[in-house]
Amino acid sequence: LFGEQGDDKLSGGYGNDTLYGGTGNDLFVLENFNSSVGAKNLDIVTDFQKGADKIDLRTLGISDFNTISLLTSEDTDNNAIISTRYNFYNGDYYYRLQINGIRKSQLQASDFIFNSAVINDTISGTANNDDLFGGLGNDSLLGNSGNDRLFGEQGNDRLEGGEGNDTLYGGTGNDTYSFLANSALGTDTIIESTTGGTDTINLSGTTSAVNLNLGVTTLQTINSNLKLILSANNVIENATGGTGNDSLTGNTLNNTLIGGGGNDRLQGLAGNDTYSFLANSALGTDTIIETTTGGTDTINLSGTTSAVNLNLGVTTLQTINSNLKLILSANNVIENATGGTGNDSLTGNTLNNTLIGGGGNDTLSGGTGNDTYSFLANSALGTDTIIESTTGGTDTINFSGTTVAVNLNLGSNTSQTVNSNLKLILSANNVIENATGGTGNDSLTGNTLNNTLIGGDGNDQLQGLEGNDNLQGGNGNDTLTGGTGDDLLWGGLGNDVLTGNAGKDKYQFQGNGVFSTSLGVDLITQFEVGQDKILLSKTTFNAVSNNVGQPLTDFAVVSEDRFVNANNAHIVFSRSTGSLFYNQDGNLLDAGKVFKFASLGNPNITLSSSDFSLIA
Repeated sequence: LFGEQGDDKLSGGYGNDTLYGGTGNDLFVLENFNSSVGAKNLDIVTDFQKGADKIDLRTLGISDFNTISLLTSEDTDNNAIISTRYNFYNGDYYYRLQINGIRKSQLQASDFIFNSAVINDTISGTANNDDLFGGLGNDSLLGNSGNDRLFGEQGNDRLEGGEGNDTLYGGTGNDTYSFLANSALGTDTIIESTTGGTDTINLSGTTSAVNLNLGVTTLQTINSNLKLILSANNVIENATGGTGNDSLTGNTLNNTLIGGGGNDRLQGLAGNDTYSFLANSALGTDTIIETTTGGTDTINLSGTTSAVNLNLGVTTLQTINSNLKLILSANNVIENATGGTGNDSLTGNTLNNTLIGGGGNDTLSGGTGNDTYSFLANSALGTDTIIESTTGGTDTINFSGTTVAVNLNLGSNTSQTVNSNLKLILSANNVIENATGGTGNDSLTGNTLNNTLIGGDGNDQLQGLEGNDNLQGGNGNDTLTGGTGDDLLWGGLGNDVLTGNAGKDKYQFQGNGVFSTSLGVDLITQFEVGQDKILLSKTTFNAVSNNVGQPLTDFAVVSEDRFVNANNAHIVFSRSTGSLFYNQDGNLLDAGKVFKFASLGNPNITLSSSDFSLIA
C-alpha cells in the first residue's frame, strides 16, 4: 500500500502487507480480525515518522499506553513489533505490526490514537487463546477456555480468565480478579503494580477449600483446580474466600479479608487490616491471626442484621451470633469494631479502640485505652449506651460526617436526644473527655474533665464548663464558652464569640495557611489583662517580624481605628473600639491591607505586647 502524498489511512487487511505512508500525517491501523481468517499476519510499516504519523488502536478498543507496551517487542533488527492474538477454531493466531526503524523504547503515547469511548463493556472470549481489552469503562472480561490474556486497562474492571493458563492485567482502577475454582482452571498469572488501585482476588462461589497468600510471588496452589502467580508481593489488597475452610493471608498493605462460609483462617500481617463478616447466614468458626505489630485492625460486621456480640479482649471461642463463632489469636491485637443493624454489644480491650455501633440499640464499652465512639447520625441509629469508667483513658464521641445538627452533653448520664436519629446514654457523667461535631449547627457541652470540643463546620455552640478545656469552633460563626479552668478557645474561620470566663484563658487566631478575610472577626467578650493571652499563628500572620516563641514587639496601640495604618506595626490595637487589626504590609498609606480580626468587649481596655504569644 502506497499512501504517497497527503494524510493517508492505511489498513492492510488479511495477509502479510507492506505499508508505505509517504509524506503527510499518515494513520496505520492495528487490525482486528475474527475467526473467519486463519493466518499469522505480519504487516510492515516502512516509513513511520514520529511527530507526524500515528498508529490507530481504536479497532481493538485499546485505551492505555501501558497495554501497548506489554504487547510490543523487537525483532533481531531492533524494529518494534506490536503483537495481538485473534480467535480461530484450531490454533493460536497472531496479527503483528512491524514498525521499521523504530525501537520499542522510542514509542510514546503520542504515537498512537487510543480508544476514547467510555463504555462499561462485557467481553467474552472463546475456547481458544484470546486477547481481550477493557478500555476506559468499568468492564467485565471473561476469557473462557484457552490461554487468554485479559487487559482491564482503565476503570474498575472484573477479570475472570476461566479455564486455561491465563494472564490477567488489571491496569489502573480498583480491579477484581475472579476465580470459580470448583473445576480445573489451570495456572493463572496476575500482573499488577503499586499504582494499580485497590485490587481484590475473589474466590466466592468456590466450594472447596482455598489457600491464598497475597504476599508471595512464587507459584502457589490455591486448591487442586487452580494455581496462581502474583507479579509482586504487595500489589493486591483484598481477598474473598468461598464456602470451604479457607486460609487467606494478607501482605504489608491495608488488606480486607472476607472468609465467607466455612471455618476460615484469616491473617492480615502488617498494615491496617479489616476482617469483614456478613453474618446473616451460617459462616462457621473463623480464626483471626494478628500480632501487636500488625497495624491498626478492624472487625467489620456492617450489613449484619441480627444482633452481634463481640469482645476484642478475649482469645477464647466467642459466639458472635447464631451464624458465626470467632477466635482471636491474642487479646490486644484488634483495635476497632463495627456493628450491624441489630442490637449489638461491642467491647474493646486495652488498645485505643474505635467502636461503631451502626443501627440498632447498641452497647459500646471501650475498656482501657483512649477510645473513640463514632456515630454517623444521618439516618436512624437507635438508642445506644456507652459504658466507660474514670480509669478508661481519654475517650471521644465523634460525629464527623454527620450533616444533621447534634446536641451532646458529656456531663449527663440520662438518656439524651442527640438528634432525631440517635439517642445516647452515658454510663457516668464524667468519663468521656472529648467530642467532635459534624457539619450541622451543633451544640457540644463538656463536663468537669479537661475536654476537647471540636465543632467542625456549621454555626456551633461549645461549652467547656469545668476543667482546662480546648474549644475549637472550626468553620462557621461559632460561640465558645470556657467556664472555669484555664481554657483554650480557637474560633477558626468565621465570626465567632469567645468567652473564657474564669481562669487563665488563651484565645487563638489561626486560619488555613496565610491570612485571609475568611478568618472573620471574633469577639472576645471578657479579656483579662495580665492573665489571659492572645495566640497568633505565625503561619497566618506571616508579616509579623517576630518569630515563634519571641515577645511580640511588632505591635502598636492607637487611640482610634483611623490611625491604624499610620504606623509600621503589623499588629495594631485601637483603644476606642477595642479592635485588633492586622496591618498586613506595614504600609503607612495602604489602607487596603488593613484587616480587623478581633474585637474585645471590655470597656476601656488597653493591650500590650505581653498579652500576646506567637505560635506556629
